[in-house]
Amino acid sequence: MKHRLRSLVARAAGAAGVCRLLRRVRRRSLVVLCYHRVLPPDALPEPYPLAELVVTPEALAQHASLCRTLYDCLPLREAVQRLRSDGTPDKPLLSFTFDDGYWDNVTHAAPVLEAHGVRGTFFVVTGLLGTQTAPWYDQLARAVVRLADRTVPELSKHPTHDDLAGKWIAEHFRHRHGLRLGHIVSDAKRLAPPVREEAIRRLNAAVGSLGAFDTHQDRLMTPDDARRLAAAGHEVASHTRTHPLLPQLTDEEALAELAGSRDDLAALIGGPVSSLAYPNGSYDGRVAGLARRAGYAVAVTMRAGLNRPDADGLELGRVFVSQQRLSHDDGALSTRLMELELCGAADVLFLRRWRSRGAS
Repeated sequence: MKHRLRSLVARAAGAAGVCRLLRRVRRRSLVVLCYHRVLPPDALPEPYPLAELVVTPEALAQHASLCRTLYDCLPLREAVQRLRSDGTPDKPLLSFTFDDGYWDNVTHAAPVLEAHGVRGTFFVVTGLLGTQTAPWYDQLARAVVRLADRTVPELSKHPTHDDLAGKWIAEHFRHRHGLRLGHIVSDAKRLAPPVREEAIRRLNAAVGSLGAFDTHQDRLMTPDDARRLAAAGHEVASHTRTHPLLPQLTDEEALAELAGSRDDLAALIGGPVSSLAYPNGSYDGRVAGLARRAGYAVAVTMRAGLNRPDADGLELGRVFVSQQRLSHDDGALSTRLMELELCGAADVLFLRRWRSRGAS
């Protein structure tokens, strides 16, 4: 029913020319699309548990084809520079951005963009490039999936009063069935970093995992991959060193993540790095100020919305791309629904309350 209702609204808006009018009125604006993983349906031996972060190469190709027609598509750093230049462009600006730096961004996303004459921005976690260590949210998601049909007695024990990691595990994993992955990952983001790390360590031990990637396809890109993207004209930008939630860190810790990642990347690609994606979209005024101190001129959040020329460069909004939300009942891309997202009308027409769900 939801799909059908969205399709009806999109059809009516298309017939009324809503998006065409908004694109004309908002020509001096920038849309920033947020992707994570780009995977063929049969790429992994078992489905990626955070399915809302995945689009197929076919879907990305449809998005690129549509966006190339309606927008001037540029990497983020160039798009922001163009946005602030004088004059009124013929088309609004748009940037394709990809978070985390998965290997499939190199093998699937970049070739699709290049086939459509588009260059993107790839935000990478520099401390994990070329390693076998999965990001913490992937480790947690895999553990949740594997614990759903197992009985692990030690996870059901009542923890001591000062064992915060144990108390959190007991609260979420005492009952084995019906574990809600989205709720657990979201709730883990509220834990203090040391508590979260300890909880994930224990869950990994319970399922016999060392926190490494399950398959070759699941891993992050290597330093050589990042260099090749930069050489092909894509922007390789920072997603910090270890993907922490920056507001939870001290100034010193946050600066080490921000400046360290920027320095790592500059040395890696042999060029300037001025763009950042806040992990999970989590930031506040203090973090934005630290990003500026670390040398960034541009930073994207998970706050939805178009960006105008006077937008704060360190608090840019993005459109989180959900393949399911942009598809018909049969799974085929709805270009009308996509247009509604791009022009900013979807938030109003669908009475949507945005939050940084699914962000990483």
